[in-house]
Amino acid sequence: MNEGSIQLKDVSFALTSNNEKDENFILHKVNLLFQPGKVYAVVGMNGSGKSTLLDIISGLKKPTAGNIYSNEQDIHQNKKPLLHYIGTMGYCVQTPDTAFFHKTVEEELNYSIKDDKKIEKTVKQFNLQKMLSLSPFQLSGGQKKVLQFALTIGQSPSLILLDEVTAGLDKNGQQLIHSELERNKKERITVMVTHNLEEALLSSDYLIILNEQKVVYFDQTEQLVQRPDLLTHWGFSIPQSLKICQELMNEGIFSHQQLYVDNKKIVRAILQEQNERAFKNDS
Repeated sequence: MNEGSIQLKDVSFALTSNNEKDENFILHKVNLLFQPGKVYAVVGMNGSGKSTLLDIISGLKKPTAGNIYSNEQDIHQNKKPLLHYIGTMGYCVQTPDTAFFHKTVEEELNYSIKDDKKIEKTVKQFNLQKMLSLSPFQLSGGQKKVLQFALTIGQSPSLILLDEVTAGLDKNGQQLIHSELERNKKERITVMVTHNLEEALLSSDYLIILNEQKVVYFDQTEQLVQRPDLLTHWGFSIPQSLKICQELMNEGIFSHQQLYVDNKKIVRAILQEQNERAFKNDS
């Protein structure tokens, strides 16, 4: 296991610790390895255990069975390694209101980040200038999510957990968050839960699929993109953009490295192909 890695070994979580029947488990015998510099996306149907998995990875919820290792040390061995582990982790929960404790956005920044230069950088990066004097609870739902993300990133965690962090955000908000995740991903492990399969395929290095409280897929995202039949097997609809990319690859317009890209790149590639064909016809 590489330095900075996190491993879940035979981790289970049940509603009651003394009941060993599988149907009572929220998660059952999960084995995962997270490496620094990678983005991991967790997808699955409602009730598959996605948020519970994040709670367990965070160390805030102790598994019923199994172990969590950080740098090969069991984080639940005693209080000292657990507190150290939690201190290196940033967690954006689904409901940002629970993450705010101060009267104004400025006070939240001062408390969480503390360093004046980092605060100034964060304010500019996430366009928080007009919010500084406002209460966090006065912000819109999307603004609260961006603020929570900014507070988390500003603390420079080595592990960042994101639970539906882009849900409800407009395109600009989503782009803001994904740009930051990509820009500094080498510095940390990123684990994100999302209901948006297209987002998961586009933004992750590894994909984790939960089904019936178990991990049924854990591999590089590009491997799954090449087998979209597996997505339908586990109840997902294949994103339209993935279907288009496959058609473009079959036509020779896209290479294997472009097997799955966002809509802007799809449009750009089609326009470029049309221009090249028009130039050939003219000459």
